Amino acid sequence: VEVVRPKAPQGHSRWSKGGVPLCGLREALALKLDPGQLRLVMETGLSWLLLAHYRNQLLHLFTLEALAALSLNNLLPTPYGPALLQFQVLHCALSKEFVLPLATAEEVFHSSVQVLLDRSVIVCYRQGELSLNSERESHFLFLVNLLMPFVAGMWVVCKHLLLLGGGVETVPACVKGSQLLGARLLWTGHLQSYEVLSLEIIKNALASLTEAQLIFQVTRCVCVCVCAVITILP
Repeated sequence: VEVVRPKAPQGHSRWSKGGVPLCGLREALALKLDPGQLRLVMETGLSWLLLAHYRNQLLHLFTLEALAALSLNNLLPTPYGPALLQFQVLHCALSKEFVLPLATAEEVFHSSVQVLLDRSVIVCYRQGELSLNSERESHFLFLVNLLMPFVAGMWVVCKHLLLLGGGVETVPACVKGSQLLGARLLWTGHLQSYEVLSLEIIKNALASLTEAQLIFQVTRCVCVCVCAVITILP
């Protein structure tokens, strides 16, 4: 099923035509959508979220392989070390989204990489360097793209928190602010995953950041941020 983006309203030159953002990221972060623009984004997002519901029922079958593939993405060819470090960050960031094994992140990484090796998605050279099997690139990209919406959601939440500049905000305001930021970045074409509008993804991202002590919730409704530099995506 293909969901087509709605046409841009009158007066708007394009809706990220050809995947090219309408403006720079800095301008997009400060942009305020008018009610009509926001309604278009939200209506389109609803269609995507309904479709994602069916996809997510099968997603857990591929979670560990997808986490390993995502940690290797943009690094291949690479030794184990850098990929393991990226896997540990993703393991922490997405811990509230999926049921992960009780083993350490390093143990999960090694077992997940072994599955990719057994299926010839990646290969390992004698010096221990991991590289992509070009004949299975489509399989690798399939696994990577499965989790990108969740990573994008975490990135949006982190961007919103960093824009607060170390301030204090109620959790409902933080959730709403993150959702509106996601809508702006979807409108300008900086993001393609409408799942960033999901309240569940936003709340899970806040829970993961709290557990990692990157933010502190001093009461049930107050979020104090930011106590560390958050880098999930560039």
